[in-house]
Amino acid sequence: MTNKFSFSFIGLASLASIAMVGCGGSGSTPSTSGGTVSLTGGIVFKNGVVQEAATATSAPIVISVKVDGKVIDSYLPKSTSVDKGEAVNVIMQDSPIISGLRPASTNSVELNLPNGSSDTAVPTGLFLQADGTFDLAMSRTPGGPRVPKTLTVKRRRDTTNWFRDFIVFQGAQELTDGSGHTLSIRNGITINTWAQYFTPAGTLTQYVTMGQPAWSGTIPANGGDAAGAVVTFTMPRRSYDNAAIYAGWNTKLTIKVSQKYQYDQTQATDSDGIVTFRNLTHEAHDSIPKSGVSQLSLDIIKGI
Repeated sequence: MTNKFSFSFIGLASLASIAMVGCGGSGSTPSTSGGTVSLTGGIVFKNGVVQEAATATSAPIVISVKVDGKVIDSYLPKSTSVDKGEAVNVIMQDSPIISGLRPASTNSVELNLPNGSSDTAVPTGLFLQADGTFDLAMSRTPGGPRVPKTLTVKRRRDTTNWFRDFIVFQGAQELTDGSGHTLSIRNGITINTWAQYFTPAGTLTQYVTMGQPAWSGTIPANGGDAAGAVVTFTMPRRSYDNAAIYAGWNTKLTIKVSQKYQYDQTQATDSDGIVTFRNLTHEAHDSIPKSGVSQLSLDIIKGI
């Protein structure tokens, strides 16, 4: 397996990558205490079919989408329109995408998703709630607990095979797992990856596999040792034939501390599309500032 690690001096952050954890850069005061925090979760996509057309509005609206033979309520992001019968991707929220992730303040973290027409992620008007799911700003359900709705994502139409896929948690947030440790992330989390349309030979049926991984492991908390990072990402298999279509692709985890300093490590996924990052240290810069980090990103680098 490829194992490349470097400590980089950088200027402005690339728009194509975002970073998540960080280390003490120039002028910071490293701390030997802080421990680690668990990083678990994953993005569950399902195939959906829109039941009624909806026009774009300035705020998210609720639409009806059929998933697994049942019609359910789903949020359609702001500035997005759909046609009746349109095939969409539906993000489930039965459990948080990242367990223990919460906004640093009310409505400070907006979800950005692809808009179906370009290699960009755009604001949805949906915000991270204290329970780790996304909903309308200041969403409340009088008289009972809030039941998270699914999220509808438009599919790319101007592609025949591979296309870029993004998900961005934009804003100040923190990750905690109840252990008394917290990682503060000032500017967001991003996953940049690839999805694939696939039509088996001799058929007219088109399948789509979204390249968003599941993840598990630990990362340093505020003031923790960067060597405490051990995170495994598991890429999805192709929905049609269970093929490990991301096997051998390079994957880059970036932990950004400031505009000048970041950790990054590149590993190749194994034959099952699984990759593990560990021991994010270099020279004397191996402690996370007590104030937390700037950004975190995972970049899946297209291999074929």
